[in-house]
Parts: sequence; C-alpha cells; structure tokens
Amino acid sequence: GAWEYLAEVAENNAVDSAREAVSVIVNDVEMPRMDGFSLTKNIRQDPVLRELPVVLFSSLVSRDNEKKGEQVGATVQVAKPNWEDLAATLSTILDGSPQA
Repeated sequence: GAWEYLAEVAENNAVDSAREAVSVIVNDVEMPRMDGFSLTKNIRQDPVLRELPVVLFSSLVSRDNEKKGEQVGATVQVAKPNWEDLAATLSTILDGSPQA
C-alpha cells in the first residue's frame, strides 16, 4: 500500500532526496487499508517524510473532518469532485509556492 511504499522511500533516502522521489501525496480520507488521516499522521511523524506536502482529496466534507485533517498535519484539503481546485493546488505545491 501507500504507507509501505513511503516507508521504503524514507528508509532509502535522506530528507532532500525523499522530496525528489515523492513530490506530493494526494490521498483520500476513505481508503481500504489505512484511512487518509492515519496515513497523513504517519507521514508527519516520520523524520524523513514529514515535510512532504500532503493533500487530502475527499468527498467526506465536514467541519469534523476538516479539523481532523488539520490535527494530523494535512498541507491542504480539497473537496471532491473539485478537480480544478485539486489541479490548481497541485500546481501551486509543485511550483514551490507557499500554501495558504
């Protein structure tokens, strides 16, 4: 799954090269093996991965989920199916511009 891949990236890279291996992570709140909040929390707790941008892209939009996303350290949250917002967010992150 995603976490296994990211753990392998962390094991085989330093902080700088991890960002070269993974530019940005887009995940959903609802995923089969590990939910997006848990994945984001694991990323933020890892010393190599913690600076990677994480976008939560989910149809489960609520104030509670927004708070959970903030608590686990999501860089930004985008509601499905706002593909244009997701594309603009990814463009901003990949261009190196600061996120609001």
